[in-house]
Amino acid sequence: GFLPDVADAMDAMDAIVLPSVWGEAFAYAALEAMSLGKAIVASNAGGLPEVVIDGETGLLFEPGDASGLAACLTRLAEEPGLAERLGKAARELHRSQYGIVHMAERIEAVFEAQLDLRRGK
Repeated sequence: GFLPDVADAMDAMDAIVLPSVWGEAFAYAALEAMSLGKAIVASNAGGLPEVVIDGETGLLFEPGDASGLAACLTRLAEEPGLAERLGKAARELHRSQYGIVHMAERIEAVFEAQLDLRRGK
């Protein structure tokens, strides 16, 4: 359901789990977690692998694989500092690729490309 203070709730967690079973095009929840420097445990579905780089910014498991999810969570619990390292890398990726300026530039590039196509360039 709706949670008005989702950033506060995410910030209280050591890691964020996104167990999607269908191919969501782009996971904004992952970007929110990344902006907070949180490690992400996510299913390898849809657009999640584009932002969650397995072993670098988070951990991936196959959609619907409860054992795979459990293995990822166990790894976070058993490897001291792993969640913090993944979270720092996630925050850096967010800053370098998904900040508001970068996203606006990408959107502008799409519009420019479409205009170029209409102009015959």
